[in-house]
Amino acid sequence: MEFTFNGIGTMFCGQRDFQTDGSFTTTEWIVFLYVPLIPLRSLRVQHKGPAETRFPIGFSSAESYAIHERTFPNWRQVICVYCFTVSVAAWVLLLGSSYMRIARSVGDTVANIGLFVALVVPSLIPVGLRLYAKRKLRR
Repeated sequence: MEFTFNGIGTMFCGQRDFQTDGSFTTTEWIVFLYVPLIPLRSLRVQHKGPAETRFPIGFSSAESYAIHERTFPNWRQVICVYCFTVSVAAWVLLLGSSYMRIARSVGDTVANIGLFVALVVPSLIPVGLRLYAKRKLRR
């Protein structure tokens, strides 16, 4: 199962092939600084809610899943995760390289607001795609 320490380890990335019982396919990855590098395997899982933690103090993002099936990596999902990762990295590099030029022309405050909005937009894409896939499944 997934385990990361300071962004290094394994974690689940991606959700696809949603079923009516609430299960979906996800892929377990080797990650470095939370960037997915090598896919290990795909699993059909069903979300069961927050996991019980050993340390009740502080915040925990641990989630519990019921595993229905373990398979070789789902290559469609692997390609989508790689494409998304490369796209986000290119987007951040583009914004970073043009930030100073924009800040000089419109001012620091407006540039900072624009930079924040421009960085949030890519994070909404997977959420929107996931909602679309779930709606399509209900039809």
